[in-house]
Amino acid sequence: MTFVNEIIPEEAKSGFTFLVKTLHDGSKPTLWKWTIDKERQVALVNVGKLGGSYEGTNESYEFRLLFPEVEIHFSAEQIFSLINSKSVEITWLVSTLVFDRLALDRSEVERAIVDALVAMGWLYSSSPTVSVRVEFRTLV
Repeated sequence: MTFVNEIIPEEAKSGFTFLVKTLHDGSKPTLWKWTIDKERQVALVNVGKLGGSYEGTNESYEFRLLFPEVEIHFSAEQIFSLINSKSVEITWLVSTLVFDRLALDRSEVERAIVDALVAMGWLYSSSPTVSVRVEFRTLV
């Protein structure tokens, strides 16, 4: 799969059937970019974030992975590790994965998650100074 980061078109947003976390000011900052494989029509959408440096915890994200006719929900904790003064490694710990077991093969879903998170990089920017790893934990 070849995923790229781009701004979510307004017409795509109007077709979303899932909830996106809204901040106290009414904004939905997670709903501005996605990571998409246009050829396969698979998109990764960040629908919410919890924790972070202000709370003294690692950031935990909720995602939707959108296949044609199938929506997959998963959550993942993001951990940063400094490799050296110019490089960082991001580890995603995928802890919840919910999907219709009859619709897609588990290995296909996991491969799409890995490919999308690697392409998403850090703040929707892949860089040679950022390495991305994905680990799967307790899965449903």
